[in-house]
Amino acid sequence: MNPLSCEPGIAMYLRVNSREVQNVDQLFDDQRQHIQQSLAQIGSDLPVVAEYADNLSATDNARPGYRQMLHDARQGRFSHLAVSSLDRLSRGIIETHRLLQELLDMGILIILADAPDLNPSVPSWDLMAGIQAATAQYELKRRIRFADDTRLSTLLQGGWSGPLPDGYTRVRDPQLKSPWAG
Repeated sequence: MNPLSCEPGIAMYLRVNSREVQNVDQLFDDQRQHIQQSLAQIGSDLPVVAEYADNLSATDNARPGYRQMLHDARQGRFSHLAVSSLDRLSRGIIETHRLLQELLDMGILIILADAPDLNPSVPSWDLMAGIQAATAQYELKRRIRFADDTRLSTLLQGGWSGPLPDGYTRVRDPQLKSPWAG
């Protein structure tokens, strides 16, 4: 797509993890405000023409808001995509790189609220985007490892780490040390 065929305007993409269901609206508001502050900081006079939001894991590329954002980007409906941080788009190095390259090839500039002065046209963009993508992937793997270790610890102490079978109720034995105790 020719960069000149994109309609001038900013699209915002917001994402929270599905596990954070209690505060979804507040988390969306926080991201929206963070993006708006960074747009004011860089002095953008472009209008916000679209907002996409998902309450799902970034490892799921079938997110409805994400898919709609990509569809609209491919249709040239906006010239800039603003996100609070790169890990809102994806948690994998390869997917993040592929997405960013596709957007840039379409002429869509990416605005990262946590690094608003970072410009995709300078060589440091690739380095910083790569570091942020690697950090997001590392954090995801670290969380998965922690959850796996917690489940294993619970099982080794005689507990049950998943949904209980029909007819059973969870009763804590006060003699057992909690796997979460320090």
